Amino acid sequence: MKLLVTGATGWIGSATVPLLRARGHEVVATARSSEAASALSGLGVEVVEATLEDPASMARAVSGCEGVVHLAYHHDFTQVERAGEMDRAVLEVFAAALEGSGAPLLVASGVLGVSSSSSALESDPSTGPFTRSQTAAWVTTLTDRGLRPVVVRFPPTVHGTGDQGFIARLLQVARDSGVSRYVGEGDTRWSAVHRDDAAELVARVVDNPSETVVHAVAEEEVVFKDLASAIGEVAQVPVTSVTSDEAMAAMGFIGLLMGMDASASSAHTREVYEWRPLGPTLLEDVRAGAYSS
Repeated sequence: MKLLVTGATGWIGSATVPLLRARGHEVVATARSSEAASALSGLGVEVVEATLEDPASMARAVSGCEGVVHLAYHHDFTQVERAGEMDRAVLEVFAAALEGSGAPLLVASGVLGVSSSSSALESDPSTGPFTRSQTAAWVTTLTDRGLRPVVVRFPPTVHGTGDQGFIARLLQVARDSGVSRYVGEGDTRWSAVHRDDAAELVARVVDNPSETVVHAVAEEEVVFKDLASAIGEVAQVPVTSVTSDEAMAAMGFIGLLMGMDASASSAHTREVYEWRPLGPTLLEDVRAGAYSS
């Protein structure tokens, strides 16, 4: 199958592309620049310069493709609404290009913002306040337009050596400020998955887009106080409780997320796709120095 992969040089995308190629797929990979394109050299992919800011460039990239794996996102927490608008515009382009073809359209989303009274299930709706959650809910309706949409919900942290996401930021703030923080009692629960396991699931879903929502979750709940303690050990700083306002003052949008539950189950996903995560746990990665550089 000829697949367009957006975010191909990103954290998850760069691990996914080789797996798709190994499964015999032809990959068209988007890159934001010639420098990003060079990172894809030697992988046997067709590279197209395209950006989320320019939907027309994405329309050119998807031309002739038989499916899309959309992993790109504008991760600027000062422009949350703008990021959502750009994402929706690009997805509209993909939906129009693939309409009526029965093509798979895999779209990255998150378990944050999923409505649930305990651990979020794949069947729970994306009804949270974030624009990305609202877009995910819309994506699931694209079956009506002759597509096979799959929303892949990732945990707040897809971890591993080289990760520059939330955990790297939490560790850097702990080092700079001399303290590792958690909110309130620290009983907030986050889910987690190792990067390699996340990529493996994406590759499996491409070959069997039978579900409209899957959870790329290896650990259902990591207690945030335990995470803060592991960060404190690595940074060699004390661990302390703060209020939500104090967390936001220190870390902005990430401070807000620290106080939100993001526990999620992947039991259904594991059963359907025979997916068995093998990577280290989040706390193992932190303590082993995955975020020490």
